[in-house]
Amino acid sequence: MHLVRAAAIIFLFSLTGFGVAWYLHRAGYPLPTPTERLFPPAPPKPLGILIHHSATPFRLKGRMVDAKKIDDMHRQRGFSIVCDGKVYHIGYHYVILPDGRIQPGRPENCPGAHSGSSFYNQRFLGICLVGDFDSHGRWNGRRSPRQPTQAQIESLVKLCTRLMHEYDMPLRNVRRHRDVGQTYCPGDGFPFGRVRALIAQELERRLQNASVTHIPAR
Repeated sequence: MHLVRAAAIIFLFSLTGFGVAWYLHRAGYPLPTPTERLFPPAPPKPLGILIHHSATPFRLKGRMVDAKKIDDMHRQRGFSIVCDGKVYHIGYHYVILPDGRIQPGRPENCPGAHSGSSFYNQRFLGICLVGDFDSHGRWNGRRSPRQPTQAQIESLVKLCTRLMHEYDMPLRNVRRHRDVGQTYCPGDGFPFGRVRALIAQELERRLQNASVTHIPAR
């Protein structure tokens, strides 16, 4: 009797599964093939970079604001995702500390949670500079400078240049969060024009070095 009941329950669950699959198929939702389930397709290549600030002082409650601290903050906001078998909470792909150190956040092949837009989360890498560079911000000028440190700017330029070279991103796709959403981030104290000019110079320098390296022998 128990076996019959168990078989009936399994049969009903199977019918339900087939019914859901049939409905999704008729509704136009793509269903993964057996091959796709075994070998998921590679995530799309990033198209660009979004620059953020943490909108925090350098230290909160005696603790330095870094990638681990932001990970804790984003965990409380429900930004969790599983990527490559590991759980990440931090929504950014990189964090740049006041002394210029670059810390990893989510892997580059993992969708971000940094823009409020599914498109920019999926296709743009998020880089966060620790600090509050917005004159409207709570911490601007209080336990945080009004602009990024020189070390942060230098690291940001190098990181952006590397990612642009690796993923063939155009300079126009290096943007601020405020360029794509209703926000002041990364603040009116962030020297965006200067950063773009420095990135352009670094790209030109790399191009010239590559040209010198590949001069054909006569």
